[in-house]
Amino acid sequence: MLLWIYQSFIIYSLCLPSFDGARHRRALAGGEGVNASFDKKTVQRLQDIQSLDEETQNMLFRLIDTIIRDTKAKKAYS
Repeated sequence: MLLWIYQSFIIYSLCLPSFDGARHRRALAGGEGVNASFDKKTVQRLQDIQSLDEETQNMLFRLIDTIIRDTKAKKAYS
């Protein structure tokens, strides 16, 4: 679950207008900082999502947010 939350934050931050995309691409390529813990498959997924059109990205974000919300609620009430 923590990985889902972390991934949703990273994915969401890819679309923020004020986000430094060049810095993020360097981090993904070099495996520096918080991205160093990602395996190659996760990095590739993030790059693939980044290359999608905005509507598809938003749909994925809504899906991820829904899963996170439902998982948190399930955990809180169990």
